[in-house]
Amino acid sequence: MRGTDMRQRHAIAAALAAALLTAPLSGVAAPAAPAASAEPAAPRTEGYGTSPQTLHGSADDLALRGVRVVERRGGDRIVIRFRGNGRPGAVVHYVRRAVADGSGEVLDVAGGAILQVDVAGTPLTRHQRPVHVRTGGDLVDVEAAGPFEGYTQVFLGLEERTAFRAKARSGPSRIVIDLKN
Repeated sequence: MRGTDMRQRHAIAAALAAALLTAPLSGVAAPAAPAASAEPAAPRTEGYGTSPQTLHGSADDLALRGVRVVERRGGDRIVIRFRGNGRPGAVVHYVRRAVADGSGEVLDVAGGAILQVDVAGTPLTRHQRPVHVRTGGDLVDVEAAGPFEGYTQVFLGLEERTAFRAKARSGPSRIVIDLKN
């Protein structure tokens, strides 16, 4: 089973690298916005799901700073913060077990579901500890592993498997994960 987990992690890392290499250049014009409608806007629910989500990033020298949760009506928001500049690239996906890349160590993460965030652009030269964590709402535990080969893993122990939407932001560098109630 351990070989299967390693192959899955390598496939995810390869997909992230390919996505980062094929991301559109910042100088390319965005398509025109659709015309405004007279109907009231529907609640923003697009982009939620339980399938893996890839975030395109531009940062290459980040260090994990902390994780916090903001309890909101409609679903909690988890914010993973980094020291450094730029937008982090990552793959966010559910896993059955939290397995640290490199060592293969199985980490004990509390909760009914584990959401793994594989963050690119976190070289070993950056100091990773201490990580400040504030849990609450659906977030019951956080464990971090790495960096290993330029990636840091963040394992989020959630109450239960739920639909999520992930976004990468800069100024400050962070990954925002919205959980849907």
